Amino acid sequence: MRSVLSGAIRNHWTDQYNTCVLPIGRIVKDIRMNLMLGWLNQEFPALPMVLILRHPMAMALSRVRLAAQGQVWWEPDMGLFLDQRDLVEDYLHAHLSLLTELKSPFEQQVASWAIETHVALSQFSGIAIHYEDLADRPSEVLPSVYKYLGWTFEGDAPSRTRRPSVMATADSAVSRGQTELVHNWSREVDGGTVRSTMRILERFGLDALYGEDPRPKASSPWIIPPKDGARNVTTR
Repeated sequence: MRSVLSGAIRNHWTDQYNTCVLPIGRIVKDIRMNLMLGWLNQEFPALPMVLILRHPMAMALSRVRLAAQGQVWWEPDMGLFLDQRDLVEDYLHAHLSLLTELKSPFEQQVASWAIETHVALSQFSGIAIHYEDLADRPSEVLPSVYKYLGWTFEGDAPSRTRRPSVMATADSAVSRGQTELVHNWSREVDGGTVRSTMRILERFGLDALYGEDPRPKASSPWIIPPKDGARNVTTR
């Protein structure tokens, strides 16, 4: 992790889109770090972190699609969580009956989101933001993020949020130029599936963040202070 944060790691994957010759800083994006945020806070307490949350139904639909396209690493595997003794003892023991009975890939993906989000919010300190708020009202949200990071706000930053990432898939809403980035999943996931998977969020207490509506229940961003005396469990 020190090599990553210092920029010492050099390989094709990390450098393929890097065109900056003399960088003055770096942003590290990681989509698999939720369960390690407590450890990261502990080891690098001065590191500013931004946690972006997206509706679990949108995330589940995206992962199910990617798995169907042959990206097998996106197939759900509850064993990745349930085989970790510390993780189960600290966070999942009360939910084992629910997690072991899930059958459909969509439900398992929502459960994965619930686990990752529950652990992250239990250990994380920094600024948290909803993806939906970034998509809908970037000009209101981004100044707070810039302030937290100690950056000077750039007036054209909100307009740049419509620029597709180089990692965006061809069939993603932003790549296709769609403006309704928040509601797209709700047109493809039937109401019965949404209602049945809401029980997962309710069990983890995350229904305070998201419900059946595509938009979050509360606006963001918000600052999450350090957890006094919290046990930081390193999980993969």
